[in-house]
Amino acid sequence: MESLINEYVTSWTPKSLPTSTSLSTIDPTNVPGLLRTLTELEHSALTETNTISLYFLSRKYRGVAASMTIISGQKYLATATHTQAFPTVTDAMFNATLNLKALEWDSNLYDIYLSKGGNFLFATLFAIVFLWHCGLGFRFKTIYFSICLALGSGLEFSGYLARGLAADDWSNESMYLVQIINLTMAPAFTMAGIYYLLAIMIVIYGRNYSILKPMWFSYIFIFCDLTSLFIQAIGGGLAAIALKQFRNSSGGTYVMVAGIAFQVFSMTLFLFLYIDFVNRIYFRTDTNVRFSVIRLFHLLFNTSSGCKMKVELEKFYDPQFKDIRSRRLTKWMPLVVLISVIIIYIRCIYRVCELSQGWRGYLITHEAFLMVLEATMVFISCTLYVFFHPGFVIGRDPRISLKSVTTPQSTETNGKDGSSTSDNEYKKEFDESSSQNSNSMTVVNSEKTRNSDTSSDNESFYFYTPNWP
Repeated sequence: MESLINEYVTSWTPKSLPTSTSLSTIDPTNVPGLLRTLTELEHSALTETNTISLYFLSRKYRGVAASMTIISGQKYLATATHTQAFPTVTDAMFNATLNLKALEWDSNLYDIYLSKGGNFLFATLFAIVFLWHCGLGFRFKTIYFSICLALGSGLEFSGYLARGLAADDWSNESMYLVQIINLTMAPAFTMAGIYYLLAIMIVIYGRNYSILKPMWFSYIFIFCDLTSLFIQAIGGGLAAIALKQFRNSSGGTYVMVAGIAFQVFSMTLFLFLYIDFVNRIYFRTDTNVRFSVIRLFHLLFNTSSGCKMKVELEKFYDPQFKDIRSRRLTKWMPLVVLISVIIIYIRCIYRVCELSQGWRGYLITHEAFLMVLEATMVFISCTLYVFFHPGFVIGRDPRISLKSVTTPQSTETNGKDGSSTSDNEYKKEFDESSSQNSNSMTVVNSEKTRNSDTSSDNESFYFYTPNWP
């Protein structure tokens, strides 16, 4: 213990000197408390054998010794009649002040000065989004989606609230754990809501346009997100144990990086499947409509040309939900989902880069990156679905619910005669029409599959190639 005291108390010197600082002042009435602390430390040091515990005892000794030095210096400067020793006393007080500041900074779990204003700003914004999603869920009875988005925004709110409070208490372990756990988990709940939105879109346009069944996206990718969080939790636990034992925490950090990297992989796969779905509903319905970046832009951004294309493509989609697809907000959903997924994807890539540098790396110790690439990205994603909430997009349509989405196959009604046709029959009808679409105007007579007494006007579809860009 004596060697530790010598190392951390009597022989401590600052590694660097500030250009200017103010000498600390300590109320002399704290002397009895400091003496009691010193006595307790001496008794503990006689029986303590654990190196880690001895290290923390030595830190307390440093604090007590520096405080006593400052109090003694204050008394001397206030009562001394000779000024010859003033420079020596002042120098000792200056060194003790730096010692206390170093002890304070060493207890900073974040290794940075947290932005109180920035963290409280995002805490307020996410609180507003949280309340909006709770209110919209209650209004439209969209239980599953609203719970996902409310949990996502609520966890973000609590995470940034903890960071804001920790700006004045940066050694608080509880605050540190709340912010790091909640901010890590929150995007997974937001993505769970997005998976469900894709399932709704598949039902609205037609189940034959998706590689997977609607709810399989939720089952598969929620499992992937949970696996990612589990791996990150293991890595975080290993890193925390290593830090408490003053060992290298890189092993646990690498496990956490692997967990986030797995999340990036699963999101890459989801993004691929979503883009495939968009490609199918826009460019795999009519053989005369070929993919091009310009056409995709017109379709996603609903330009006048894009709206004309959608009118022509409408005949290929599930006629049961034509009224939903005609709603103004529904036309924007492919673009909204794409944007929200991409910005969450950017956030995940940032987290991989951040943790790969370690807990004291450049990214994690520069809070501006967190505010832009984490907080702003997730906030935009959650806020988008305040305006494009399923209640606004599809209304209170009883045909679209969690039960209907999870149903293996829906029964669809075709047009004016009210006859029922399955998804496969629609796909067969589309294949038949496509094979006859060699001319610019082709009439497909559906009398082959329906009652011959029905008028030809009701049984025919007209396919033609418009002047699309």
